[in-house]
Amino acid sequence: MQQISQKISIKDYQLPEQLSSTAHTQVYKCKKDENYYAIKIILTKEAKKRAIKEINVLKKLKGKLFIIQYIEHFEYNDNICFITEYFPSITLLQYLVKQKQCRLQSQEALFIFRNILDGLRTIHTNNLIHRNIKLDNILINEIEKIPQICGFGISKALNMNELTWSLFGSLSFTSVEILFDTPYNYKTDIWSLGVVLFALTCGQLPFGSEMTKQNQLKNLKKVCTPLFLFKNVKNICENLNMLILVIRMNNGNFDVQVLGNSLNQINERQCRFQIEEIFKNFLPKLNLKDIEQNKFL
Repeated sequence: MQQISQKISIKDYQLPEQLSSTAHTQVYKCKKDENYYAIKIILTKEAKKRAIKEINVLKKLKGKLFIIQYIEHFEYNDNICFITEYFPSITLLQYLVKQKQCRLQSQEALFIFRNILDGLRTIHTNNLIHRNIKLDNILINEIEKIPQICGFGISKALNMNELTWSLFGSLSFTSVEILFDTPYNYKTDIWSLGVVLFALTCGQLPFGSEMTKQNQLKNLKKVCTPLFLFKNVKNICENLNMLILVIRMNNGNFDVQVLGNSLNQINERQCRFQIEEIFKNFLPKLNLKDIEQNKFL
């Protein structure tokens, strides 16, 4: 492993600004031929396997909307480097934490959610499951409010009628099938998408944020209460009967296309959610600021 110092060049890319750094990776904003990109430098053997998988997935999804775009990859001083588009953004978790009550107004939440949904539909159409849909793996431009799905390091090629079996993903967003060690398919992403939708509109996670699988399983028996009750709201998905979770979708014959069709029937001017009845019996619990500060996600 070799750490990369700032303000150097790597294969014609200038590295003027470091965006993030962990024990396994460094990410820089970089410049080549007057264009800006992002370069992720993989520093450890443990991270290389995921990086190679992520590169292969992004190459397959190149040119698709609402998915971070792959440019190229190469080796530098025994490190894998891969270049993606530079997308001036923060994570969706960071964006929510900056909002009043850590939640979005209904129109904005619906706009962002629809675009994430389109990106997930593309992933599934290409016979892939993401397996780690969460707030930290969705980037968003704060001005245009356009999301981009990223974090494909544990994604998997899987046909719609196939099942897989392994524990992956962040516990707060993980579906019941994975938590119970049972086979699962692309619908695990739909569960995670439901948790994202809940966070967008409620400012917290539906089942809290636990560090162990056992505690997360206990939380599935109850839904954390939002920090407020919605007023003057309209059900976002009349045909789904619940907004909370998109979560029970994965237990029935339900997929991303069905949800997309339902959302497209909603009048934008009527997208204030009527979910007061859904939440009125729940008590407050953990909010997104707590999660961000404790690094649970």
